[in-house]
Amino acid sequence: MSTLQPPSTLDHQTDSNFPSNWHILTLDIPIPDQRKAQIIIDAISPDKPVKSPLLVRRSIKLLSDPVPTIRICLGALTVRQARVSMDHLISDLDLVIETLETFV
Repeated sequence: MSTLQPPSTLDHQTDSNFPSNWHILTLDIPIPDQRKAQIIIDAISPDKPVKSPLLVRRSIKLLSDPVPTIRICLGALTVRQARVSMDHLISDLDLVIETLETFV
């Protein structure tokens, strides 16, 4: 199950990718195996956020312990931009995961 975690529990504060005054959402998605997790990352990584990098940015990492987990951090200047960008990302993830379940 995916979880949205409060920013205080995450490591993005040290990530210079996100300015300190931005709103940051983090989505952790546990995936049953490493291979499928990498396929998902490879499929969604080329699709950048719709807004300019001056307004919205994201980072994607594959965590290994204790189970493979895709961590997506999305930062935006406004709450609305963060919400809209996360909504688009979740739609993309849904399509990739459904396709993966059908063909792999």
